[in-house]
Amino acid sequence: ASTATKRAAEAAARDLQESQEVEENEALLRQVASLQHELVRLQEDMLLQQENTRKEMARTHDSMHAAAVQAEKVEARALVAEQRLAAAEEAVLAAVKLESSPTTLNALNNTPPDNTPPFAAIQVDTAAAAEVEVGVPASIREFCEQCGLGKYVELMDENEIDLDVLPDLEDEDWQEMGVSSADMPRLLEAVDNLQRILAER
Repeated sequence: ASTATKRAAEAAARDLQESQEVEENEALLRQVASLQHELVRLQEDMLLQQENTRKEMARTHDSMHAAAVQAEKVEARALVAEQRLAAAEEAVLAAVKLESSPTTLNALNNTPPDNTPPFAAIQVDTAAAAEVEVGVPASIREFCEQCGLGKYVELMDENEIDLDVLPDLEDEDWQEMGVSSADMPRLLEAVDNLQRILAER
């Protein structure tokens, strides 16, 4: 009887040990599954962060490019404004110098106030009009050569640009056609001069 009892106790001990091992193994498996799930979640978070970083860098790059383009436009327009201001100052100085010169003063003092033939004024106006006509280019090629940009004649022809289209073009249009930022101020000033001459005709 004691032997049977001993064997039963040993069997019960083995069953208990096996049961404990099974529980431990199941606990380990649950831990492994939990760790795997956590690892997948961390990988997904990392991929999402990488994608957000890439998008943010792309937006920053686009913003910097847009700012650079805008800065070039502002610089080109500022250069045109400076050139126009310098030209205006030169014109004022020339006018002041001409008015204060002895030749001009003598001519004004010796001009008959009331006996001047009316045809004299007409002749002067005709000469001025002829001068304006001479300053108007007959073609887009002549326009480019007059403003020192003859290298863009072929570019104008390729884009079917003529004298009537010139005033309608914006800075962006010229840049898209390939006009450099260094030549932009001279080109814009030449277009403005052409518009002014045509308006005075």
